[in-house]
Amino acid sequence: MTDAKTSNGVTLPATSMLPVWRTIYSAMVGHLNQSGLPFSVAGATIHLYVHPEDAEPARLADAIYIPRQSMTFVLDALERQGLATRTPHPEDRRKKIIVLSSKGQALAKTLLDKLLLFEIQAFNNFSEKERTQLKTLAEKMAEQMTQLNRDF
Repeated sequence: MTDAKTSNGVTLPATSMLPVWRTIYSAMVGHLNQSGLPFSVAGATIHLYVHPEDAEPARLADAIYIPRQSMTFVLDALERQGLATRTPHPEDRRKKIIVLSSKGQALAKTLLDKLLLFEIQAFNNFSEKERTQLKTLAEKMAEQMTQLNRDF
């Protein structure tokens, strides 16, 4: 295995996963962008559908890796399109909770189903053993990276 050079001459170690992660991320974002929604809005919709416990704006921003100050744009877009509403927090009047509407839930399910189908199609040329190995190794790397971030 030899080191790889980027288009501007930066050398990456042959074992670097950065180009792989970038390609996977770009493909998933590109696929999700076909929905016509800004990526942050589509991502927030899916995340709220799968993880309703992250319904506070700050928690949602942290969960989908966008700056907290950008959350207002995302929430305004969700509300404008009838996908979600901001409701009072049941315990803290200073906070709001984001609740997907039935339209938002239906859209989130559709987007998630399309992403999962895209993922399945990407695995068409993989054997069951290869899919299992890749998932196991990726989970192992993710756990290690999570631990390294905690230790940092």
